[in-house]
Amino acid sequence: MERVVDLQLAEMQGMLQQQGIVLQVNAAARAWLAERGRSPVSGARRLQALLREQLLLAIADAVLQRRLEEQQARGAVPGAGPDAASEGGLAVAAVRLAPEGTRLEIVVQ
Repeated sequence: MERVVDLQLAEMQGMLQQQGIVLQVNAAARAWLAERGRSPVSGARRLQALLREQLLLAIADAVLQRRLEEQQARGAVPGAGPDAASEGGLAVAAVRLAPEGTRLEIVVQ
């Protein structure tokens, strides 16, 4: 299952890189995904749903929040201007297992 997690994360990383986001997932988070992504009934579909729910949506929220904060700090109006979507530069989304071991933490820098 770990190999399937790695393949799915590589695909997600490629997609995120096109948006200027580097995905870093530590070993504990990968193991957590492999353990919870297993389903005898739905197979790899469970992992895909888990990646979407736990990573992709959370990363999108964190990146949007970071960009909004940057725009507000500059006094810019969010979403204004022709290049508003490209503002913010490169973001790094670090994914790790939370200390209690029950969820993932995502830090966007």
